[in-house]
Amino acid sequence: MTDYRDSDEAAKLRAHVLQEELAEREAEVAAQRQELERQRAELAAKSEELAALRARVPEPAAPQPDGKWVCGACHRANEAHYKFCLGCGREFGDQALPVSESLGDPVDAERNRGGSPSAALVASFVVAAVVLAGVVWWLTSTAR
Repeated sequence: MTDYRDSDEAAKLRAHVLQEELAEREAEVAAQRQELERQRAELAAKSEELAALRARVPEPAAPQPDGKWVCGACHRANEAHYKFCLGCGREFGDQALPVSESLGDPVDAERNRGGSPSAALVASFVVAAVVLAGVVWWLTSTAR
């Protein structure tokens, strides 16, 4: 014959073990929820930081129909496929403006900056003349 007291005690013991397991799992879930809330707060802070950074970086403008972009820093006109400005070297990703939105005519900006294509040409001729004079001097001095 089966002793019902033993099975009743075993059931109570099993119920007690299950309650302890349940309490452990509830504690784990609570810890996971706290971690999730911490991560959500961190994500919200990072999202705000990212939004602030994006606000500081203007979107690159689409090139004009003539295919030109104007650098936002030096206002030099550049071809649309250029990645860097020929005038100042800045990356176009956050410096380019369409020609129509620039602060003025790119040629005027180049003149106001003090540079011009003719000045570069004159400088090239001066360098070439100095090099040529050096070569002629060297040839005449070694021939003696």
